[in-house]
Amino acid sequence: SSPGFQESLTKNVTTSLQPVMTASCKEVLLANLPQMEKMLKQVLNNVNESFMAGTREYEEVVKSRLHTSETNLKDNLTPVLKDITRSIGNVTATQNKLSNQISDINGRLETELPKSLSALVKREVK
Repeated sequence: SSPGFQESLTKNVTTSLQPVMTASCKEVLLANLPQMEKMLKQVLNNVNESFMAGTREYEEVVKSRLHTSETNLKDNLTPVLKDITRSIGNVTATQNKLSNQISDINGRLETELPKSLSALVKREVK
């Protein structure tokens, strides 16, 4: 029971068992590898399906929110656009009215001013 003997025995047993253990492990691994590969493939397919379903669900939520937001925006803008249209109509009507008044004033200035000036000159000359 010397330490050298135990160490030598352990080394000899390890050396003799190593090829057997390596072959056994390789055999077990090779026997189970196709099943492990199949199981891993199924797990990855399940993850992919879950991811795709979640992506579709997220897409629907985003579309719904965008639609709601667009509808709200239209609802909020419609009265504003109507007010703007009405204001533009009022400005156009006022502009037309002013244009007509300016035309009337110009017409009177062209006809009445010379007559008034002429009458004034005649009175002053007399």
